[in-house]
Amino acid sequence: MPKLRRRAGLRALALPALLLAAAGLLAGCEEAPETGAALEAPPVAVRALALQERPMAARYLTSARLRANRRAAITARTRGVIERFLVEEGQNVAAGAIVIELESSDQRLEFEGAQHELVDRRAAWERNEALFQRGALTEDSLRESRLAFHAAEQRHARAALALSRTRIPAPFAGQVLLRYADSGARVDDGTPLLDLADVYPLEADVSVPERHVRSLQVGQPALLRAEGAPFAASIARISPAVDPATGTVKVTLRAAHGVRERPGAFVQVAIVTALERAARVVPRSALVGEGTGWHLFRLRSERAPAGSALGAGVVERVAVSLGYEEGPWVEVRGELAPGDLIVTQGAAALAHGGRVVWAEGVEPAEEGDLVRLLELAGVAAVASAAPAGAPR
Repeated sequence: MPKLRRRAGLRALALPALLLAAAGLLAGCEEAPETGAALEAPPVAVRALALQERPMAARYLTSARLRANRRAAITARTRGVIERFLVEEGQNVAAGAIVIELESSDQRLEFEGAQHELVDRRAAWERNEALFQRGALTEDSLRESRLAFHAAEQRHARAALALSRTRIPAPFAGQVLLRYADSGARVDDGTPLLDLADVYPLEADVSVPERHVRSLQVGQPALLRAEGAPFAASIARISPAVDPATGTVKVTLRAAHGVRERPGAFVQVAIVTALERAARVVPRSALVGEGTGWHLFRLRSERAPAGSALGAGVVERVAVSLGYEEGPWVEVRGELAPGDLIVTQGAAALAHGGRVVWAEGVEPAEEGDLVRLLELAGVAAVASAAPAGAPR
């Protein structure tokens, strides 16, 4: 019985102590929000760049094969045996230059015989003309001698033509692509001997959708890339017809003079179909996606003290829509102005009104093809941007 009383007394003393402890805990919980409110979250470290203006373009991209402007097979125009080739594959020739010689013994003999006959027939006709004038020859005899002279004249012309065809000229200036025969081979009229192509300038045919053709015109620049090397071209012709099967229009591009690519080479093609000369652009890393929309963060800065590499400020969320894209750059449209400081690194961790410390970021590299294409079109590749970090 004494032990039972002692335990009951301990329980009576412990209950008030537990109630006091619980009250203390509740009081501590009520004061916790006031203590947390007094603490501020540290600013987020970010990088920022000034909003820039530069040309941006929509391009139609496709591929094609280069081809010669003109290409023809040089063929024999008379029978004979190839005596020698005066040119080889890969060699350039001038228009009218002799490229192949055939053995010409038969043609030369026929030509000399026709020449002698022509001289005799001319002399006979002239002699009979004199006799006719004196009344010593009938008109029928004079007519026969005149016809014989004309027949000899035609035979002489045919023999001269056959002899001339043993020396085969280039029909136009170009480059020898292929040789089909060797010296000593016998050929007949129509036998192919050489492939000749006018490879300067080269051309390429591309099929462009009808909706893009409306913005194209002859002379407009384009950019071709073969084996990684870009070179200039321009639109030479635009077909007036639309292919009903594909809904495309044939556009012929002509490479600039001096391009030394090979006919048949595969090339990638870029043609500007729309141009914004002063697009407002930011690096792709500045954009934050939210559902189907996009936003970025503009910095309202407080410039750092002299000698400091950092600045501090508050960011504001700005909704934007996207325009043209090129490499690391994206055109943005919204309530923005050139020179606005845009957060380019660390944007995903920010909220509207958040405090940041910032340093100037590194401008991403240009996309070379667009710069080159705009230069061909006479557009300055990069417009002057407002100074970075201008206070707001």
